Amino acid sequence: MAIDVEREIAALKEQAESRPGAKRKLSMVVFSGDLDKHIAAMIIATGAAAMGMEVVMFYTFWGTAALRDPKKRVGGKNLIEKMFGMMLPKGRDRTKLSQMHMAGAGTAMIKAIMKKKNVASLGEMFEIAGSSASRS
Repeated sequence: MAIDVEREIAALKEQAESRPGAKRKLSMVVFSGDLDKHIAAMIIATGAAAMGMEVVMFYTFWGTAALRDPKKRVGGKNLIEKMFGMMLPKGRDRTKLSQMHMAGAGTAMIKAIMKKKNVASLGEMFEIAGSSASRS
C-alpha cells in the first residue's frame, strides 16, 4: 500500500491552517552543549522564524553553556559548583563538536569551513535570532 506523501503533507497543512486562531509556532528544547547540535538548533530556529513562525527555544542542562557570559565571574560557589563551572564551556564560541573534536582541530576545521562557505557562525546566528525576537 503506497502512501502519497505530498497529498498527506498538503492535507496536514490545510488542516493546520484551517484552525481558527492557530499560530504557527516552533518550540524547541536545547539540552546539548555541543557546537554541531547548537548550530543545527539555530538553523532550524532561524529558518522557522524566516518563514514567519514564532520560535521559542528553551535551554537546559548542558545547552546553557552557549548562553554563559565568558567574562562573568560568579562567587559564592562550593567546590563541586566551581568544578562544574571550570568544565562547562563559557559561551557559544567555546563549544566543541560532539564527534571528531580531535583536541580542537575538528572544531577549528568546521568553523573555518563555515566561514569559507559564508555560513553564519553560531554567534552570528544567536545575533540574528536575538534581533528577530526583538522585532516581534
